[in-house]
Amino acid sequence: MSSRRGSQRRPSESTPLLQEVPPEPIEVDRGIEQQQDAPEEILIDEPTKRKLAAIMASIWLGVFLGALDGTIIATLSTPISNSFNSFTLLSWLASAYFIANAALQPISGRLTDIFGRRAGLIFSNFFFFAGNLICGLAKDEWFMIFGRVVAGIGGGGLMAISTFVGSDLVPLRQRGLIQGLGNVCYGLGGGLGGVYGGWINDIKGWRFAFYFQLPLIAISGILVACMVNIPVKEKSISRIKRVDFLGAFTLVSTLVLLLVGLNSGGNIVPWTHPVVLATLPLSAAGFLIFIYVEDRVASEPVIPVRLLLHRTVACACLTNWFTTMSVYMLLYYVPVYFQVLGSSPLQAGARLIPQSIGASIGSLGSGYIMRATGRYYILNIFIESLFFLSSALIAGTFDQNTAQVPPYIYLFLMGAGYGGMLTVTLLALIAAVDQKYQAVVTSASYAFRSTGSTIGITIASAVFQNILKSQLWARFGDRPDAHEFIGTLRNSIGEVQNLKGDVYEEAIKAYMWALKGVWVTMLGVATLGVVNDFWKDTKSLRPQATPEAIQILQTSYSESWKARARFAWSAYNQRVRQARYEALSYVWDRKASRSMTLFGQRFPICLSMYDALQGIRDEASTRAIWVAATCINQADATERGLLAAMMGDMQMRMQFHKLARSVYAELNLWAWLASNAVWRKRSRFRPALEPSWSLYNSERTL
Repeated sequence: MSSRRGSQRRPSESTPLLQEVPPEPIEVDRGIEQQQDAPEEILIDEPTKRKLAAIMASIWLGVFLGALDGTIIATLSTPISNSFNSFTLLSWLASAYFIANAALQPISGRLTDIFGRRAGLIFSNFFFFAGNLICGLAKDEWFMIFGRVVAGIGGGGLMAISTFVGSDLVPLRQRGLIQGLGNVCYGLGGGLGGVYGGWINDIKGWRFAFYFQLPLIAISGILVACMVNIPVKEKSISRIKRVDFLGAFTLVSTLVLLLVGLNSGGNIVPWTHPVVLATLPLSAAGFLIFIYVEDRVASEPVIPVRLLLHRTVACACLTNWFTTMSVYMLLYYVPVYFQVLGSSPLQAGARLIPQSIGASIGSLGSGYIMRATGRYYILNIFIESLFFLSSALIAGTFDQNTAQVPPYIYLFLMGAGYGGMLTVTLLALIAAVDQKYQAVVTSASYAFRSTGSTIGITIASAVFQNILKSQLWARFGDRPDAHEFIGTLRNSIGEVQNLKGDVYEEAIKAYMWALKGVWVTMLGVATLGVVNDFWKDTKSLRPQATPEAIQILQTSYSESWKARARFAWSAYNQRVRQARYEALSYVWDRKASRSMTLFGQRFPICLSMYDALQGIRDEASTRAIWVAATCINQADATERGLLAAMMGDMQMRMQFHKLARSVYAELNLWAWLASNAVWRKRSRFRPALEPSWSLYNSERTL
């Protein structure tokens, strides 16, 4: 038994140079229930920059199309409603897509862990293709709504899985840039959806706006099938039982009931009608059932209710929710605003281009800034202030007398704030929780975003239709044909342009009052998002030293270094042992000082250690860099996997087996300390490097 234990611990020529840290038991963190069958950690080979670009481009094509399809109804609502005489059902045409998003996105992470990212992307492209085909062939508004649901299932999967793939392949600190680029595609698609829809409608008709997407969707599916090859994380198909299908069902039921009640009340039937009186309370009851299922029933919930007790997680998710609500109110009713004033669908959609450009710049710029600084708090204040300012300007100035240029500026500013918010909140979420919860909070953020867009459009539609109806009856209620005339104006915006004289002016005023209600509602919701976001805790995106490591650094250096190292070796607690080696790695070679400053405090360096560091520092070369690399171990699984792949490649190309063994025997701990200092000085992101103690995890003595 002892010989077996010794063989497990002693390194040899065949021992992997970068051993994996033994997995620690998953602790109960802030109310999260313990999971005994945690998935085995899968290390993924680091792709080259060219291959990474090809993989992400194939996925981002689907993200672009999914976002484009989400806003295409904004400018096609008028021609579609003219075809079906159903402008009052605009909220259904828009929300059906996002309800399907909200149902699939939260469970897509777990499903693709089981069946693979590639299978999930192929599935999503198939449903997205089928949904757009159904929309193009639709003969009535209900068949159209069904097509939007099918397309929403596919579009939701495309957008969510792209984030998971980025997290699989890219280290944490680089994810700000990758997510920023992904949000650029999302922002471009969302902003260009209206332009594309209006342009195709003017040329070929609204049905071809859906047909023309089909070849691109097919190309996206083929590309991901060929390019994406990420190992399946879950080996056992039985883990599908842990997927929260019940939570997804109760969430969708709640949203559908809410949509029926808000869309019907005061619009199709009075607020006192049994349909309204039944659906709204049932929606509230469904919400309570959803909370209960997520908290008490689901093993891996759609929205981790208890994780929302974490201050940063709750604030980031709610900020996503409120901000997305306000943005989609804008995206769906700005084209209506311009079409009421006489613009064509193409011209109305073109007004959204600045918002798309702003979202791309804000998202990508935020990613670059966070990658350079490793922080997000000041950036967060700036982008939220930008978002609030633009919302206030839109609510205060958009009417029938607004000049041509200001809307472009205001929409650009709102887009920049929104794009930056998406990137910052996602990185804040990932940085706030342990690695094992990152996929969960990412899915939760998409769930809040999808439900926010759905509820935002629904609320905006309810406000718009109720105010418009009351304003039209106040102005034209004394006409003999009032009921028919008002119904025509409400169901077809195009009829407004056929009016003349005072009748036209009064109809425009009625529409402007209804739109003003939407703008004011948007401002109120945006304010909630901005205020809520300031409650987030701040955390550096750089890995921080553990409290145990800081405590070790603060102890006296009067003891012998070798005695301290032997004691660290013999420590039974793995966490303490790792902390001791982490503390050792922070000792730097200082030429001008016998002390170092770390975490705002000064620590002495004993003379013998200083001399040893100086002596080996002069010999530092490939050997020292090799030792440093083998001694670095990130807590993040992606970091560890990328490093393992890199060192494995070096081993194959440069045959470092013998060299590494000799370094281990000759230089030992002193070489490790010195080479860590060299590595940190040469690395662009040296504070992000954390040492590994696993290479020295043996019974060997100094």
